[in-house]
Amino acid sequence: MRGLFENGDRGLDAARTALDYVVKEGAESGPSGEALRFQRNEGKIKAPIVPKKFFHTAGNFREHHEEAQKSGFSHPVLPWIVFFQNVDAIIGPEEAIVYPEHLTQELDYELELALVLKKAGRHFDAARAADYIGGYVIFNDITARDIQRTEMKSGVFSFCKGIDTFCPLGPHIVTADEIPQPNNLAMQLRVNGKTRQQSHSSKMSVTAPE
Repeated sequence: MRGLFENGDRGLDAARTALDYVVKEGAESGPSGEALRFQRNEGKIKAPIVPKKFFHTAGNFREHHEEAQKSGFSHPVLPWIVFFQNVDAIIGPEEAIVYPEHLTQELDYELELALVLKKAGRHFDAARAADYIGGYVIFNDITARDIQRTEMKSGVFSFCKGIDTFCPLGPHIVTADEIPQPNNLAMQLRVNGKTRQQSHSSKMSVTAPE
């Protein structure tokens, strides 16, 4: 999947052509006889992509900032606090999150929206961002809050979010052409099948292009 997006529009166009053929022809297998269709119970959904880099920003939703103010953090959690997410913490949306009780007694979760870039770039502004966005995917931002409070005393976000299994991602990457208004998305998070968070991308502190 990473290779698909690294090929930019050419890769995405090729994927659309292949998908159109499979749907139109009702194909069940590929050129080498490989299966193209599976029943939902025939496998486990893995993370749709494991990127080389995962830039994480804090304070993405206004309600998150309000919650943080009540959590006793030593510093305010505001937009544009940027840090690296440990990509080794990424798991599929249905894989189990491991609660490392020897490390933390305060595990928390937050629903987040990630942007998947389709080409490399730097120093571009929000007006040009659409040229770089290949798709969108939701993820569960798991945090050890007690560790976070300790880290924030030195202005750091790192280990509290980077522990193994702390980044359930997916299940789907929706390409940018299918979401013309990324700041008009209803978002819901469930824990063990129970709804725990409901929000909307219009409540984000910054827009997706920003």
